[in-house]
Amino acid sequence: MKIHDAYNACPDGRPMFAAGRATVLIVRDPRAVATSLASFFNKSVEAAIDQMADAKSALASEITGDSAQVRQTLRDWSSHTASWLDQTDVPVHVVRYEDLKADTLTIFLAAMEAVGFAVELRAAQRAVAATNFNRLQDQERAAGFHEVEHNLRHGALFFRRGESGAWRDELTAAQIARIESNHGEMMLRLGYELQSAPRPRQLGAIAAGGARTGGAGATSVA
Repeated sequence: MKIHDAYNACPDGRPMFAAGRATVLIVRDPRAVATSLASFFNKSVEAAIDQMADAKSALASEITGDSAQVRQTLRDWSSHTASWLDQTDVPVHVVRYEDLKADTLTIFLAAMEAVGFAVELRAAQRAVAATNFNRLQDQERAAGFHEVEHNLRHGALFFRRGESGAWRDELTAAQIARIESNHGEMMLRLGYELQSAPRPRQLGAIAAGGARTGGAGATSVA
C-alpha cells in the first residue's frame, strides 16, 4: 500500500496507521523534490519551495465535488520525514532515492526483506528491468500516465528526468540556499551534503544520528 501522508494521529489521539505495520520510507534530496514538484503541479520552483516549507501542506485538501482521494496531510518536507523517523509505533526502513537509483537491485531486495517479503533473485531482476526509467518514459509517451494528466502542463512527462543531482542545473544558487536553509538539519540527518554553510542547529543534527531503519506498508516522499 502506497501512501503520501505524514505519520499522523486521528482526532481521538490514536495513530492513523496500525502499529506494528512495517514501512518503507522513500526519501529524496529536497533540492530534487522541488524541481519535480514544480513540474508535477505545473507551478514555479519558488512556489514549490514554498509548498515544501508549509507546515499545513496537504494533498486533496479542497472539497470540489466527488474525489478519488481523501485528504492527505503532508506537513513540510522536514516535518513529514521526521514524523516517520521519530515515531515508535511502526518500524521504518529508509530508502534514499539516490541509493535506489545507483544500485536498484540491492536496495530493492533489502527493502523487500525489511517488509518481510521473500523475493527470488530472478523475480527481483525482472521487476528492476520492467521499471527501468527509460522504459517507463517510453511507455508514458506511447500510452500516457493516467494519474497525472490533469496536473502536468501540455507536453510534460511525469517520468521527467529521474536523475540524481539533476537539481544542480535546474536551480539557482538562491533557490538552493532557500531549500538548505529550510531543511538543512534533516538533509544532514539523511546524509545529504549542503552547498551552503550549515547553521549550528543543522550541525547538531549530525550528532543526533542517522536515519533510523527497522523492520518492515510503504510510504513515499516524492
